[in-house]
Amino acid sequence: MEIAEYICVPDHPFEEEVCTITRGLLHQHNWPFERISVRIIFGLWVQCPSKNELNIQFEENLLHGKCQLYFNYLHLLQNPRLFIEEVIPHELAHIFSLAEAKRKKNTIRQHGKEWRHWLFKMNPECSAKPGVLDTSFDDRPIRLYKGGAIFKCKCEGEEAIQIFSSADSESAAAKVCKLCHHGFVKAANDELPELVKLGSEYIRNEQQFRD
Repeated sequence: MEIAEYICVPDHPFEEEVCTITRGLLHQHNWPFERISVRIIFGLWVQCPSKNELNIQFEENLLHGKCQLYFNYLHLLQNPRLFIEEVIPHELAHIFSLAEAKRKKNTIRQHGKEWRHWLFKMNPECSAKPGVLDTSFDDRPIRLYKGGAIFKCKCEGEEAIQIFSSADSESAAAKVCKLCHHGFVKAANDELPELVKLGSEYIRNEQQFRD
């Protein structure tokens, strides 16, 4: 049975590595592929390096169903080692703890002790602070690609540049930066950090193959 299917550029080495490591961890910890299929999808989400959908139910006292793992390909490119060492175990710990809770008919917290138990089984060196991953990647290229507007505050350097979604841009002038405590004003394209420009262009090129 095919245990992992993914949507990506076929010869992308980082994405191939993510699939190989994910497959290996699932095998190592006895994921029931014969009853719960796994599909890996690479896409783009703001402030989200990964997420999952686990649809399972009991049939003849055994769990059956399917699982989809979503990995943010821009975040993977920005920091492949962090992604492999932290993001993959983080997401797999979710599906293992949720499946176990379903089997035992328990209710668990999203990042509770059951999730931490599985996280450290995947990688004993993992951080158990979920918010750390959300702030470890730069999602400004994604916001820019999705039509966001460019603003800046009075912080020093490239961190002064923020990209607000079209929905948030109307109220951007009323927002205050949490670091410098100044408001935001509109900025020009040529003020964008080079890595944000490159990231947005990379997304544009990638989406031609993925769409």
